[in-house]
Formats: sequence, C-alpha cells, structure tokens
Amino acid sequence: MQVYGARKVHKQLLREGVEVARCTVERLMREMGIAGVMRGKPKRTTIHGDESAGR
Repeated sequence: MQVYGARKVHKQLLREGVEVARCTVERLMREMGIAGVMRGKPKRTTIHGDESAGR
C-alpha cells in the first residue's frame, strides 16, 4: 500500500476482512505518529506584484 490517510487505510482493512471503525483507525494512526499525505501541489493564494510599482 502507498501513502494514504485514515479513510483509505480503513477501506483497505475492510477489504482484508478486518472489521474496525474508522475513528479507531484515526486514533491508532495518531498514537503511532502516522499521518496521511495530501496529493498535489499547495494552492498559491498570494501573488506578490512588482516591488517597483508604487501604490
């Protein structure tokens, strides 16, 4: 399995026959220090203009 968050880990466990609540998966991931990773680039919200252009 690649890097996934609690929802995908939970779904994979259900496919493998392990019945566990999603909140339990979230709690165990927190306790073990495991964190999901967001895909894609972060959205750029601020675009700085030309410094020489006065306001």
